[in-house]
Amino acid sequence: MPTERAARKNQAGDFVAARNRLCWIAAGVFIAIVAVGWFFPWFGYFVPVCMAGAILPAFFWGRRWCDWWCPRGSFLNQCLDPISRKKPIPRFVRGLLFRLFMMGIMMTVFSVRIYQLWPDPVKIGGFFIVFLTVTTVAGVLLGVAFKPRSWCAFCPVGTMAKWAGVEKYPLKITQECTECKACEKVCPLGIAPHSFKKSGIVADWDCLKCSLCVVKCPMQCLNFGEENLRRVA
Repeated sequence: MPTERAARKNQAGDFVAARNRLCWIAAGVFIAIVAVGWFFPWFGYFVPVCMAGAILPAFFWGRRWCDWWCPRGSFLNQCLDPISRKKPIPRFVRGLLFRLFMMGIMMTVFSVRIYQLWPDPVKIGGFFIVFLTVTTVAGVLLGVAFKPRSWCAFCPVGTMAKWAGVEKYPLKITQECTECKACEKVCPLGIAPHSFKKSGIVADWDCLKCSLCVVKCPMQCLNFGEENLRRVA
């Protein structure tokens, strides 16, 4: 048993280290694209590519893109972690009405500006960079005041990925859960997997599939099917 626990601990440590490396790479890519984009607007087309990248895989893996491959999400997570107050994300921002409100505002701005700038691809690319910068500043302010990834709680693209990913690649929980709430504390969005103990499926489809709760659980009662940490990474 001690050997098994030690092996599990080492595997968990390797997983967290690998995830951090990937997040720092994605964060660096994000910073570079935003900085270069102000001088070379063509880099703004990174925005629609990422939007498609978040929504299409969601039909198979839920919001997994949002944690593992979203450059802005990685930037917020890695760069704000040392300075964030890490306060709980206000419940209302994850509510349907607020999310629809924010989606309506941002998609309206997005559509109107593209219509106004059409068919100039350079100006449209420049708008994408401005849009990305402004929304990122908002994300930074929220991330400092609350959890680093508070923006992800109502990100319009993340919301669409959530809707597309209902029941896809679910996080599972066994009856061995003692409801210690370690999973809730480590979750980037403050989801409480322990509250789904009775059903056995964590049916909160905002789950980013980051597997941090799987690593943190002292009872090893959280999992994504038969995958171990190496395969998830």
